[in-house]
Amino acid sequence: MPTMNEANARSTTSPSRDVSAAPRDRLPSIALILANLIPLVGVALLHWDAFDLISLYWFENLVIGFYTLGKILLVSHSAPGRPASLKARAATALFFLVHYGIFCGAHGLLLVSVLSPGSGSPLMTSDTLLAGPLLFVGLWVPVARYLWALNPHETMMVFVALMISHGVSFVQNSLTGQEREQMTLKTAMAAPYPRILVMHATVLLGGLLVEAMHSPVAMLILLVALKTYVDFRLHRKERHRSARPLPMTPAEGAASP
Repeated sequence: MPTMNEANARSTTSPSRDVSAAPRDRLPSIALILANLIPLVGVALLHWDAFDLISLYWFENLVIGFYTLGKILLVSHSAPGRPASLKARAATALFFLVHYGIFCGAHGLLLVSVLSPGSGSPLMTSDTLLAGPLLFVGLWVPVARYLWALNPHETMMVFVALMISHGVSFVQNSLTGQEREQMTLKTAMAAPYPRILVMHATVLLGGLLVEAMHSPVAMLILLVALKTYVDFRLHRKERHRSARPLPMTPAEGAASP
């Protein structure tokens, strides 16, 4: 007969199992891998270089931000044991939109300044400068226009693939799944940053190395494979973390048998 300590150990570890092995996460994982195979085709057949790859990967920031806004608006709790009101969700979504916009703009500006080949439409135009105090909030808009103008057809193809890939995960885990019940507004807003920082730091450093080697195809393929692996591992870690139930409040703990 199991001891009480063994029973408690099983009860505390079971909620945090690796949910990526569950059937619900199989389709999002497959969609993620398929979306990441498109750059592989681009490298092999369309002669994409390191800047093409990294600039296309930058658009994933916008896709992740779009679906994070959806997650924030679906979250059920503002804190453990406290339901999230519509006003609180809207305010959090607005704050995230501003904060994440600054992050994406700064990230894109770094990318353009370090790796840009110097072609395409100018990044800073008179319309951008008229933004005044809102320049840094909306900086991602001229960055997106600039990068899109460099490779419009390739960008559209990758962007649509990323929208579908992350959309499948959003529907499976947030819209029809239980993720919104297991997150607070704070954790939902903070969720994309660790994944993006690790993934894009890896890609940017790898891209700089490949660029210095004049973008050999073998190294570009290795970069795509590295990004795919890191993205998949971070996806699994994110699902594992979001599967943990919210901690009980003192009142809920006292009321539980």
